[in-house]
Amino acid sequence: MLQIVNLIIGISLAFSQAPLSRQEFEARHNELGEPARFFIESCIAHTVMADDLAVSLDGDKRYLRYDEKVSRPFLRGLPGMAWGRQGLDSRYAIALTESGVCTLHAQNSDRETSMKELKALIDLLYPGNDAKPVTDERAVPNNEFVASEGWAVYDARSNRTYWFTVIVPKKDGANFGAAYTVLVTR
Repeated sequence: MLQIVNLIIGISLAFSQAPLSRQEFEARHNELGEPARFFIESCIAHTVMADDLAVSLDGDKRYLRYDEKVSRPFLRGLPGMAWGRQGLDSRYAIALTESGVCTLHAQNSDRETSMKELKALIDLLYPGNDAKPVTDERAVPNNEFVASEGWAVYDARSNRTYWFTVIVPKKDGANFGAAYTVLVTR
């Protein structure tokens, strides 16, 4: 746990001009739900800290690398790798495309909670941020509508914009849960 807390504090320092104290950071991190904590420990660590996610997940016995057939829906047809993990509340899949886009899929996650969790995660990683909200709604192939909500956070020190999004069904009970994604642009 200490290693994860240090990693997350490192992420916060990378993002923030005025990082939280260690005690405040730990308290707020512990308030996050399981999907947000797994997202920080996998995709965000990979994207922000340049961690080699494939090596990390392949070396962690809690994760199972999926074969190509099982990985395909999580990668949305793009080349890459995917891993599965059982959490306390849900089953999770982490997809990493060859281009570096990382997505955490949470099987049991409702819309309202997912949207709140992502914003809390942004506030934790980037206290006092000037995040710009980005929203979208569209139909997907199975005629279920999805909503995506996210925030763009510009980091002047690295001249990068970090895009954090969560895609969820418009109604609870759809046949998939939330997908949290982070990507970086210059």
